[in-house]
Amino acid sequence: MTKVYVRKDSLGTILGVSTSPLEGYLAVHDDQEPAIAKFLNDPLGLKNAAPTTEAVGKERDRRLALGFNYDFGDERGVHHFATTEADMRGWDRVTKLKDVMLQGGDTTSTITIATATGITQVTAPEWNEILLYAGMHFEQPLYQASFALQAMNPIPADYATNPAYWPA
Repeated sequence: MTKVYVRKDSLGTILGVSTSPLEGYLAVHDDQEPAIAKFLNDPLGLKNAAPTTEAVGKERDRRLALGFNYDFGDERGVHHFATTEADMRGWDRVTKLKDVMLQGGDTTSTITIATATGITQVTAPEWNEILLYAGMHFEQPLYQASFALQAMNPIPADYATNPAYWPA
């Protein structure tokens, strides 16, 4: 048990707690009083705050940045494609090159790319296959899961940790 000084607003809401007297902090209280203990344990009142749609969006974005595995189905094997913001800038450059190649009718020249697994080459049509796979099997399931969570009222407190809410 520690004696503390408490600062409150005009409605009695605790704004601050100090172990020494400060300007605006009045009266000596016991730090075990329920309202004071609650404030000391969670001063911003966030521990039991209901999850928000923004929080679900951040969790989706975190999961999108983890990347995915793609099986080329040949000697190149399975590569892990990284999908952080920096990686996606690289994806954009490869996609622009692929578009120009296809517009010129080039379906056989290769583009050298670096995945999280290593360096490999892809043709423009193969890059299209990777883009389609990423969208259909990686991005869309995560977006769909996040949309379903954001539509829930209330959003479950374990939305970020419960694997039942997210694709495997």
